[in-house]
Amino acid sequence: MSSENHPALMTNSDTAKSSGAWHAFIIIICFWISQKLTLYIILVLGGIITELSGTSSSPETLEIEFQRINYLAHCVSYMIAALTVVTITKRFVGGDTFGSFPEGIGWALGTRFQLFLASITGGLLAIGITLLSIAFPSENLVGVGGNFDPMVNNGGGFRIMWAIMVIAFFPIFEEFLYRGVLFFLIEKSWGRQMAGITASILFFLQHFFKIINSFSAFVAIILLSILTLAFRLKTQSLGPSIALHMTYNMLISFLSFLVHKII
Repeated sequence: MSSENHPALMTNSDTAKSSGAWHAFIIIICFWISQKLTLYIILVLGGIITELSGTSSSPETLEIEFQRINYLAHCVSYMIAALTVVTITKRFVGGDTFGSFPEGIGWALGTRFQLFLASITGGLLAIGITLLSIAFPSENLVGVGGNFDPMVNNGGGFRIMWAIMVIAFFPIFEEFLYRGVLFFLIEKSWGRQMAGITASILFFLQHFFKIINSFSAFVAIILLSILTLAFRLKTQSLGPSIALHMTYNMLISFLSFLVHKII
């Protein structure tokens, strides 16, 4: 009798394969819920404190403060959601079920050539998207929008803080989550092709409301999903995908600021 026809005879490996996709969706749902819940809590508390402080006399100053609270809330809520994901992933990925954590999800650096090639690809993508944003401007600054507007709109320490998040934290964690954890778990259940497609769709949905008003940002997320996944599959590691993502974010941030100043 085979384990396929008799669920009671399923091995631990069979159980791991069947539960991989479910674990992946539990992780991404917990990530989204924890991020949004924390975001709204911080926004409400920040708004109340700002109103009660009475330090902002003009509507313009009050609007700027609310905008900065909004950006700060996004940073904090993202980090809390990231900790939630890591905690849950250790439970699902660790042990004998899915291999060691985090090596089992492809947490490897890759070769120097792979990192170099990925970085060049990310740079070329950033240049192409910048040119596209100039050709097809949108409601967002330079058409890039999304996470990059706060760096263009603000200055000083706030710009530095957001730049660190966009250039370092976001790329590392997003590659860890989408091309690492989710890809690894879904592949166990549905195979490599469906894992790549599903992880890319989830990555796109994560950014959807940030890019909905920008044609160039829309194209950028699609191409970024395809390219990072390609490097993940080709190199069997997350290092090149992270390098591509970080280089793209770094260069697109600089170009967004530069073009905004010129225009």
